Amino acid sequence: MPNDAEVFDFVIVGAGISGINCAYRLQTQLPDAKFIVLECRDEIGKIIHPQFWPKDYDYEHKRIALIGSGATVISLLPSLAKSAAQVTMIQRSPTYILVQGKNSWAHKYFPTSLVHAYMRFYETIFGYLLVLLCNSFPLAMRRALLKKTVKRLPKWINQAPHFEPRYNPWEQRLCLDADGAFHDALHCSNVKLITGKIETVTQDAILTEGDERIDADIIVTATGLNMKLGGGIDIRIDGEIMPWSKRFIWNGAMIEGVPNMVFMFGYTNNAWTLGADDTAIVMIRLWKYMSRNRVKSAVPLFPNGALRETERMWQLSSTYAALAEEGLPVYGKTGPWKPRTRPPIDYIHARWGNYTRGLQFSV
Repeated sequence: MPNDAEVFDFVIVGAGISGINCAYRLQTQLPDAKFIVLECRDEIGKIIHPQFWPKDYDYEHKRIALIGSGATVISLLPSLAKSAAQVTMIQRSPTYILVQGKNSWAHKYFPTSLVHAYMRFYETIFGYLLVLLCNSFPLAMRRALLKKTVKRLPKWINQAPHFEPRYNPWEQRLCLDADGAFHDALHCSNVKLITGKIETVTQDAILTEGDERIDADIIVTATGLNMKLGGGIDIRIDGEIMPWSKRFIWNGAMIEGVPNMVFMFGYTNNAWTLGADDTAIVMIRLWKYMSRNRVKSAVPLFPNGALRETERMWQLSSTYAALAEEGLPVYGKTGPWKPRTRPPIDYIHARWGNYTRGLQFSV
């Protein structure tokens, strides 16, 4: 095989509608597959994945179909609506959206370090209490969140079906709308919202199961993520591949049996970055300890003979989380193997708690 040859799982031969339809199904049902479409006329324009947005791509005066309902769509819609001729948001099912201010005024009057300390404290407590309330009083919190959302909707958008999620708050991740930019964009004349399943993609439009037609020059697929820990890289220890599926996570930071490798795990039930910051704090403390004691290797090892009870890494019902579960490590039930679920206490533990239990050190 030539050195510059590309390897694909599938080669799709099909011009026009057939090629586009097949590509769409592969992207949604086999997200791990690598494929190429031959003889497919680019009639509908460009298909863009938000994580790989083309540099300097000009979408001014274009008709955009924005597929999805999560955080990516909430961030993209306000920006796209400023220049595009038409932006149609197509969601299979809605999500919970909470408007949150940026507190930008605080930076004008207080030192940055003080503002950041306050924001971290506020987000830690607020997020923890919000999740606690959602888990304890799901129906009441559902009503409260939807009531706030409905107040911000334009008259042409009804709560049902566009803003009535089929699950309780925090069974899937709750989305934040910074300064209400997403809700404001819904009031723009060039923005349209459709809730329903996509039936097919034609040469110049998207058709839904409800027989709605969305003419589009560009499709932006802001749907569920294809989650792979570490991007799916192979970890080799002494030349042998170390699979990490079903291995235990230590302190929300390292993988059982893998030395000196720290993963920036965050929260699934709070702001991701709060958990990632706790991981960074543990990593720094561990590194300082190893430097002081001239230790070269730290390996998390689950105790021999201990009961290997497990908990899912992602406590979410989202489709993309369920699909990724088989290839992910897991949490345990005790000690440093337990999941982090209480941000205020987790932060205290990361700062001042034990960070050597469960590790084997070698010089």
